[in-house]
Amino acid sequence: MIFSMATIYREEHPRPNFIRPDWLSLNGCWDFEIADDSPRNFSSYLDGSPYKGTIEVPFAPQAPLSGIGRNENLKSVWYRRSFFLDEKTRSATVLLNFGAVDYRAEVYVNGKPAGTHIGGYTPFTIDITALVHEGRNILVVNALDNDEDPDVPCGTQGKNGFAHCTGIWQSVWLEFAAKTYLSAYRATPSLSQKAILAQGVIQCPVEGKLEVELFYNNISLGKYKYEQKERFFIRIPIPDALKLWQIGEGGFYDVVLTIRDKNGIPLDTILTYSAFREIAVKEKSILLNGKPLTIKQAVDCRYYPAGHYTAPSEAAVKQDILCALSLGFNSVRIRGTLSEPLYLYYADKLGLLLFEEYPSSDMPLNPKTALLWTSEWTEIMERDFGHPSICFWMPAGSYNGDNCDFVSDICNRCIRADSSRPVIDGEIHYHTAVFDKRLDVVGTEKLLRALYEPQNGPFSSPREAAKAAKKYPGAMSAEALSCLPFFAHSLRLPAEAFESTKNFKRIFAAYVNAVLSAHAAGIGFSALIDNPGDKTGFFTMERDFKFERGCEASVRKFFAQIN
Repeated sequence: MIFSMATIYREEHPRPNFIRPDWLSLNGCWDFEIADDSPRNFSSYLDGSPYKGTIEVPFAPQAPLSGIGRNENLKSVWYRRSFFLDEKTRSATVLLNFGAVDYRAEVYVNGKPAGTHIGGYTPFTIDITALVHEGRNILVVNALDNDEDPDVPCGTQGKNGFAHCTGIWQSVWLEFAAKTYLSAYRATPSLSQKAILAQGVIQCPVEGKLEVELFYNNISLGKYKYEQKERFFIRIPIPDALKLWQIGEGGFYDVVLTIRDKNGIPLDTILTYSAFREIAVKEKSILLNGKPLTIKQAVDCRYYPAGHYTAPSEAAVKQDILCALSLGFNSVRIRGTLSEPLYLYYADKLGLLLFEEYPSSDMPLNPKTALLWTSEWTEIMERDFGHPSICFWMPAGSYNGDNCDFVSDICNRCIRADSSRPVIDGEIHYHTAVFDKRLDVVGTEKLLRALYEPQNGPFSSPREAAKAAKKYPGAMSAEALSCLPFFAHSLRLPAEAFESTKNFKRIFAAYVNAVLSAHAAGIGFSALIDNPGDKTGFFTMERDFKFERGCEASVRKFFAQIN
């Protein structure tokens, strides 16, 4: 046997906003070998020769839950497992899906090349129909990575105490569809039109209909039928009064898409959802559904002691959303990695706003990395476009370099691809809808000084700002930034705040009041949950609240007083 079944982690569907009911998880025990140790003949990885060990997918080999737990910069790893197809599944279109493989994935099915993907954070799908047969099939993946190569996007990996990451680190699964199936779908809910404006791609369309059924709270609101076209653009009207997505409540419409032939026989079915909410920037305010909103935010690096960048369970993912909401935060900024789709689903469902940031904004820019950056960001937007929880795109993330042209270009691409969400650039502002200022200072007095000298980017004094103007040509002026909503983020509580609940309440309140005195539209703390690089979170890495339990309610009440 090449592969023996063990306990399967992460059995839930990996992509909750695009579910094809006929699917098979490939998570669990795979054969595994680290080629760094003793590289052997390439063909021996494909011909059935034994591998040296096993691994639990979808955990990276550096994570303890993988069963390997070897936290090193592994550069080449091999995976292998078998899967079985019966007569029905073999006759279908067989789609192989990877949530994410870091960094370059080369995939083989039954000894033949199936496809290659470059990019450690984004998903990819391979149609393997022509490579499989009834009975036992063999899947092999070679992942190539190097966290120490400056030209490879790697986020927080291998830095500041964070673990390295190589290979498969999100779920793997098969889908079974007809020859005619939905291969792409994007929905834009429009409040003004009271409709979902959807577009997509149907592979091998036939004579028949694309049927859409709409639900809210499991109650059908109606069915709509459209002509099948390879590329379609449809309008799905909402028959009743709109139910708006709200913070702490969520609220979305379930959508069932069915492709039927001329006899009404279903060929493909997709379960998805959409939500109606509008994020806008007007003058110096951030608006949600037309009403001013103060963003109350904390950073989350999405890190776990046992799973590292992969949550150990669905319950753990949901718990992290609840950690934020329990304290009254209405927003989280993901930094240094890309959250899995399940996290976005629970943010959608429970009503938490997310700032989505490119994970590797500290990567040095050159023609090669600029192309990788732009390509991967395009894939990130495509993956996450339909999630109502995402309220701001941050394609340049924490970038603090001097390449104005690149930042402006990627921000403009972002706006062209999605005009429904505002865009924030990096620490040096070249092209932004919000004056997003990092205030990584300790102490209320230093914070107040920084707040009331709001120069561009991280520069807190006029002298530093003058130097910055020369170093960063093209950066927005202080006058231009003063016309935008001001967001003070990455506030770091001092060690004194963690000595007692009393100290925490006093210092926390002082920080919040200081920021609000500067008429900020948002306040952000450096960490919601401790991570290897920052121990100033409100929760430990084990997700234990650091203060007296009653403190949660008082913080939540304090935040609730801020509109």
